Amino acid sequence: MDYCTLTLEVAEAAAAAEDWYVAVPFPGVWKLDAAYFVPYTTTAANGSDWTILRLYDAGGSNSIGNCTTNSGASNGGAFTAGTPVAVALSGDLEFAGGTEAMKVAKADDGNGAAAEGQFVFAFKKFRAS
Repeated sequence: MDYCTLTLEVAEAAAAAEDWYVAVPFPGVWKLDAAYFVPYTTTAANGSDWTILRLYDAGGSNSIGNCTTNSGASNGGAFTAGTPVAVALSGDLEFAGGTEAMKVAKADDGNGAAAEGQFVFAFKKFRAS
């Protein structure tokens, strides 16, 4: 079985939205098998001033997972420096290597929160090209 691990470093201030893109550089169809966000700094959970880091499918419009500092969300909580946050994945997790990218987007509510850290993505080869 073929595996590929990619990392994406993110650093964005509070109240600032940003988009990043990740693509598997090998041919074939790859399935996102796991995703973690490892914060560099601690960000407290908050119910009114929070950030969300959301993953999108190859089309860029359907969410396939997220992590958030929103204390009111079922999957929300503090980002603790050096402690990986697992991203629960669902939806279309397949990406064509070299031609389709996964979008990672930061959005805020209220005054938001900073997001500084590194995503780690594990892809498993789904079928040959």
